[in-house]
Amino acid sequence: MKRWKVKNRLFTLCGWAVLAALVILSPGQSVLAQEVPGDGPDVIVHIVRSGESLSDIAARYGVSAEAILEANGLSGAPEVSVGRPLIIPRSLSLPEGAEQVIVVGLGDSFDALAARYGVPVEALGWLNRVVNPARLYAGLTLSIPPAEGRETGLVRLGEGESLWRVALRSNVNPFTLALANRIADPLLVAPGRLLRLPGGETGGEALPAPWRSIVLHPLPLEQGRTGGLRVTTDVPGTLSGTFLARELTFITADGGLNHQAIFGLDRWTAPGLYPLTLTFQDQAGTVWTYNRLVLVRDGGYGSETIRLPEEIAAVLEDADLIAGENFYIQSSMTGFTPERYWDGLFLMPSTGVLTSAYGTARTYNNGRGLYSFHTGADFAAPVGTPVIAPADGVVVDTGLLDIRGFTTIIDHGWGVYSGYWHQSSILVEPGDTVTAGQQIGTIGNSGLSTASHLHWELWVGGVQVDPLQWVREEFP
Repeated sequence: MKRWKVKNRLFTLCGWAVLAALVILSPGQSVLAQEVPGDGPDVIVHIVRSGESLSDIAARYGVSAEAILEANGLSGAPEVSVGRPLIIPRSLSLPEGAEQVIVVGLGDSFDALAARYGVPVEALGWLNRVVNPARLYAGLTLSIPPAEGRETGLVRLGEGESLWRVALRSNVNPFTLALANRIADPLLVAPGRLLRLPGGETGGEALPAPWRSIVLHPLPLEQGRTGGLRVTTDVPGTLSGTFLARELTFITADGGLNHQAIFGLDRWTAPGLYPLTLTFQDQAGTVWTYNRLVLVRDGGYGSETIRLPEEIAAVLEDADLIAGENFYIQSSMTGFTPERYWDGLFLMPSTGVLTSAYGTARTYNNGRGLYSFHTGADFAAPVGTPVIAPADGVVVDTGLLDIRGFTTIIDHGWGVYSGYWHQSSILVEPGDTVTAGQQIGTIGNSGLSTASHLHWELWVGGVQVDPLQWVREEFP
């Protein structure tokens, strides 16, 4: 265990937020649910963020605002306040004749969406005021007009392919396939044509060879959060990519056919459209490139101004102290282990009250020399409250730091690291393997802290991201 000199007079930035939040939140207030008991339909829980409206949330999950209100026993949108957990019902059926709202995926094209939902291209374009279908971007919200048909699978005919080969690969009768697509002569079907698969069979995302499917989630992406990529190719090979000027690291499985990657988006990423590039090389050396613009939207983070005593502000303006400890943390939480240790959703690391979430922009002492954002999630609880590992992993390092106090860092594989600051004790050592739910320490008030709490931090691909997203969404 590393030991660093502790300055007893220091206080924590997040500690001040803990004190302020404790005035607002009662100890029994629940701010995040991981699962909802009951025998009803499957549900997920969404925590309302600053700047979100009920319509925004409904569009994100593809359900109606009325269904969300009914599932939560609410009478109107004004009751949907920031920080409130909302039950999002799944598998809802839309009223007959109603429009659907979808989010354009990374592998979608305008003609494929029109064919998949059985609507004319012109009708889809007119409804959504799309002037140039070629400029379709991932994360765009589209309304799908009512249609008699339902969503169905699609296949795009590749170079050198025939209708017969597609039928065989999709387990569809070739004559039925020809009739479903009004093809008079199967021998004259041109490469690039979209074929609807009868019976609603799934046929990928109608991408040209060698791409079988390209899935980016969640969409739209948000600043300060994590994105996951899953790519399937028709032939084995290696995949690389870039996004936001960072290289994407892919893990390839199933003989080179399936490729997965995860990445973090910096909290200060400006909302807008950014190019994502995928480069695939097959075993014969042939190279294909796929490019698409991807929407990154505002994360809905708030801001606050905190007034600190002059002696504490002076400590926080100690550039050498701040830079030295930040460098140590960044070095310990940046890297890539090819093995993936975690599986499924992360657990919450504490039963304490969530008093400060990730991403809040902070100005101290009227902006004098200090401007930052909260880099993790704070949980207030008495000294000695257990801290548990939210997922399987390997302990990278432990130590006592000036600012962060008793610290534990866990490597979960694939560039995912979690950190735990201000503990009163550490129950693991570097090199230990931990499992989800295992106690790794106790909550405390060490380091730069004015109140007993746990600061939980998550890094993905060398970027600090919102750890609570991993409690409600699986990656990749």
